[in-house]
Amino acid sequence: MIEGIGTREDKASDGVHVGKAWWRQLIAAPLAVVCLWLVLRGIDWHEVARVLANASVLFIMLAIVLNFAAALLKCTKVGILVAPVARVRYRDLFAAEMVSVLIDTALPFRLHEFVRAYIVGRSSALSVAFVLGAEYVVKVIEVFLLTVLLVGFCHLYNLPGWMVTAVGGVSSAAAVALLCLLAVIRWPTLVTWPQRLLGHFRGEGAVRLGRALTDVLDGVSRTAVRPARLGLVLLVTCGEWALLAGALWAAGMAVGLALTVPETLGILAANHVAFAAPMSISGAIGIYEAALMLASVSLFGIQRETALGLVLIARLVLVVVGVFGGLAGLRMAHVSFRDMTKESLKTRTWGTGEQGNKG
Repeated sequence: MIEGIGTREDKASDGVHVGKAWWRQLIAAPLAVVCLWLVLRGIDWHEVARVLANASVLFIMLAIVLNFAAALLKCTKVGILVAPVARVRYRDLFAAEMVSVLIDTALPFRLHEFVRAYIVGRSSALSVAFVLGAEYVVKVIEVFLLTVLLVGFCHLYNLPGWMVTAVGGVSSAAAVALLCLLAVIRWPTLVTWPQRLLGHFRGEGAVRLGRALTDVLDGVSRTAVRPARLGLVLLVTCGEWALLAGALWAAGMAVGLALTVPETLGILAANHVAFAAPMSISGAIGIYEAALMLASVSLFGIQRETALGLVLIARLVLVVVGVFGGLAGLRMAHVSFRDMTKESLKTRTWGTGEQGNKG
């Protein structure tokens, strides 16, 4: 472990570079359009209108409540991991989670991890890069759990060959991420390699990048070495996903679908795969709808128009929770949407402490 790294004492010299990533949007936007076209082609809109007109408002409200409850759990995971290094108030963790959802919903960029890390960093003694290291540990746990869920479906259902291949790809990615995590834990000296290597290059940018990457690895190393906390994060993730599954079940009941447990978990897995897709625009628009429709129609034989009603209500739930929760989060974080947007889209280095610090 490296003393001093990951705290505000070093905030004037490190940070995380966030590019505009326009090149990714050039791929993601057409992909979203293609996915939406595949979802909507051949749809009987009169039937969809009938399904939505008869939707139960009570179950929609239940879905919103359960989704919001899942966010209340989800925001604690980073706090659990960083607690031995620095205490972060629950209020700040919740604000970071909800503002990240709002930014991800409103802007055509996938910046939610950076938004969460920025808000947690500016409200605590931690740097943005260190918090990103903790975020990586959380992602590894989530991908591991998703892999278990997907492999289970491969054994329960006779999936098409391409789906089995996709599950194999996810499993391989999970294995690589887990190996990287174990390597940093087993050999702590790896933490300093980026700073040492990039320190040989001339220019302030290389030095700052080296410090930032070292800080990220330090965040991974210092938050992943406590098995009890990793187990607690896994338990919280299971609770979060149970609430999300309940929200999807309620969305199904809203359109008259009594989803079974396997069907609900299958749609939940599709939900997570969609948001994990690297080449997607904000809110995984297009990919999210296609993934849920594919699981509903191809795997479980749900009528397309009814499945689309379920997907639209699920999307409505996400938007409602994201917008209202995000506005509450902005107020709790004492930051305006305009300022947060500017911070999110900066192409220069992110500050590691409060807004406006040089960093």
